[in-house]
Amino acid sequence: MKTYQNAPDWRNLARAARNEWVPHVPLYEHIIGAKVIYEITGNRPYDGMFSPDMAQSRESFQQYWDFWRCMGYDTASMEFAFTGILPGAGALGGHKEGAIQTREDFERYPWEELPDRFFERYAPYIRAFSETAPPGMMAVGGVGNGVFESVQDIVGYMDLCFIREDDPELYAGLFQRMGEAQCAVWKR
Repeated sequence: MKTYQNAPDWRNLARAARNEWVPHVPLYEHIIGAKVIYEITGNRPYDGMFSPDMAQSRESFQQYWDFWRCMGYDTASMEFAFTGILPGAGALGGHKEGAIQTREDFERYPWEELPDRFFERYAPYIRAFSETAPPGMMAVGGVGNGVFESVQDIVGYMDLCFIREDDPELYAGLFQRMGEAQCAVWKR
């Protein structure tokens, strides 16, 4: 694999975002697929990132960082999926029936638990990812899945459309509560 010999400096991307001069135009990708990383490096970092074996997780994160560094990036993109901690999730990606179909479902949903669930699930992996960062590099990302994606994952797109028409207060409440939960994670 041909690698670039730049010294990574995450500040290049931050400066470019502020429209300031940088020594080279920083590369940015929101995400790079597993197949691409495998074809270039022969490694499959995504397979072990969230392993219960933290040594395997750290090794996978190291492979992930190495890919970005060797390809000439100053940063690596990473998201920790909010949908991964939602009780009854799966309507978005798994095409399951949504956990929230009615006002009663909404009232019973454990909204207050979501920030704690996020950190219980991801804190060890966030630490491992951070600790394996090469000198000069930082991550871009954080909490993956926005408010709309997360609401869609616990309601379903079609049902969300019906709720919007049939119960505008419930529709607004879904986005309000999901937004509050995600905001609580960002503030921690």
